[in-house]
Amino acid sequence: VVMNLAYMVDAGAAAALGRDIEPYLLDEAFSALYADQSFDADHLDAYDLTRFKTRLNERLNERLGAAVVRDVLVQEFNYVAVADMRK
Repeated sequence: VVMNLAYMVDAGAAAALGRDIEPYLLDEAFSALYADQSFDADHLDAYDLTRFKTRLNERLNERLGAAVVRDVLVQEFNYVAVADMRK
């Protein structure tokens, strides 16, 4: 899975947090995706990205302990089969 995500934050809350949010975003995104039984890499068009983004936003704010992340944006979402990857 190849994802390119962006996120909007409350600048004041992010500054008060005092740490980079991106590692948490990536961890939560991949954890949420691989735990989601509805994810089917062969049918990405049927995947509910709105639900994914909403859940990701909720989990990030829970994990960070504050309403820091305002929105998660998906810029790219693709699946590349292992057989299709260059060696």
